[in-house]
Amino acid sequence: MPSQNLPATPDARLPKIPLSDISFEHLAPDHDLLPFSCRQQELNDYLTADALKNQDAHVAVTYPALYDGKCVGYFHLVGQGGPLRKRGEELPVARAVHFRPAGVTL
Repeated sequence: MPSQNLPATPDARLPKIPLSDISFEHLAPDHDLLPFSCRQQELNDYLTADALKNQDAHVAVTYPALYDGKCVGYFHLVGQGGPLRKRGEELPVARAVHFRPAGVTL
């Protein structure tokens, strides 16, 4: 579902939002992600269908960018070499040595 905030033409500029007005939160099931829409459908689909599943499986973490209570963007961190550890959980030394962040999508 396209956002009503997108301009009608692809080259039109979106209004600028001061960074100080944006908050980033760890993705939770109660976040309303449906208002988010960008021109790359695979990013829309990832956020609404896969981000929470990947986070629950400990292979990625997602942080929605919230402005006025609405999701206007997000970033996620993806792990390589095994699942991300749960908060407070110790990693075995062998895994900790080989764990490297693989990518960040902004």
